[in-house]
Amino acid sequence: MQLVRPDGTWTLKLDGTAYDAEPFDVALVGEDGDVLPLDRWIPGFALGEHPVLGRPWVCLSGTRAFYLYEGHHTERWDAVRFRHRADNLLDRLLAKAGL
Repeated sequence: MQLVRPDGTWTLKLDGTAYDAEPFDVALVGEDGDVLPLDRWIPGFALGEHPVLGRPWVCLSGTRAFYLYEGHHTERWDAVRFRHRADNLLDRLLAKAGL
């Protein structure tokens, strides 16, 4: 999905291969499909480099990276997956991206 703002255009990739058994994986990617480096992400969209994934990540409940982060170890995908449907997640991602 293309995200267009006055300061640039980015490609948002949502990988829901195992959804809803597992949450969506979320990333901003380049034309080759590889995850962009942190300095090329939408300003304020990424929290930084994820300590487990080793790439930029969006700290948002309902995403794979959120549940892999040790600071969220008490939160479980199984407990919230029916609240975090794909359309709700997309709305929250777009809001976080400033759209």
